[in-house]
Amino acid sequence: MIQKRLLAVFFLAMFSLASPTVSFAAATDIPDLLSDEDQGSEGHWNDAPPWDEDADINVATGSIADPLEPMNRAFYTFNDKMYVWVLNPVARGYGKVVPVGLRTGINAFFENLYSPVRMLNALLQGDIDKSGIVLERFAINTTVGVLGLADVADQEFGLKKQRADFGQTLGIWGVGDGFYLYWPLIGPSSARDTVGFSVDGLSRPTFWLIENWLISGELVTVDNLNFLSLNPDFYDEFRKMAFDPYIATRQAYFDYRNALIRQGKAGIND
Repeated sequence: MIQKRLLAVFFLAMFSLASPTVSFAAATDIPDLLSDEDQGSEGHWNDAPPWDEDADINVATGSIADPLEPMNRAFYTFNDKMYVWVLNPVARGYGKVVPVGLRTGINAFFENLYSPVRMLNALLQGDIDKSGIVLERFAINTTVGVLGLADVADQEFGLKKQRADFGQTLGIWGVGDGFYLYWPLIGPSSARDTVGFSVDGLSRPTFWLIENWLISGELVTVDNLNFLSLNPDFYDEFRKMAFDPYIATRQAYFDYRNALIRQGKAGIND
């Protein structure tokens, strides 16, 4: 029985995580990464102030170091094939079976469930206003929103979702990107954000409240697969627009992550 569950979790995890779409968009909360509304004429993010003269050298040059590019490209190709051959068909099938209203509720539930992690990071960043908004959203959505199944805080009170993770926290503290990493089954990251991703994962309520790690893994799988079903065309559009999707993914990840850090340093809330 345990072996069957282990095998099921492994394949479900591959289905849900082996994709630049899920890992990039879910980790950074940007299903609208390619929208013109949020980008400038050169594809960079508008809503953050420019870097100061003491900025990290990688940021100053507008790119991130990629000394492991051959390995990263190999992992990118693996994830890309997994997306095309497995994840995308599974997600679209899931989307046809599960009504969009229910999928939206599931997405809101997990979004609310991970609020304590964002609130903690907002506090570590010294942003009291942001942490207060996250706490208000959590209280309202957990109660009035029925355990977070509905985003009442946004719909009725205008309290928008806030972005805060430990990778961003480290960046605000002055830790540089380090170098680019593209992980199999996870996707784009950096040396700094890999540490941040790990810390955030260990900080999630499901890690502490659910002793059975198989069940915890299944919940993560459902969350990611459900998210992708709500954004099925994200990665396909990205691939069509980019001459070299690998470089485009790397640059988009770098731009967005550093825009979040600039927002944090400037105290800009979403």
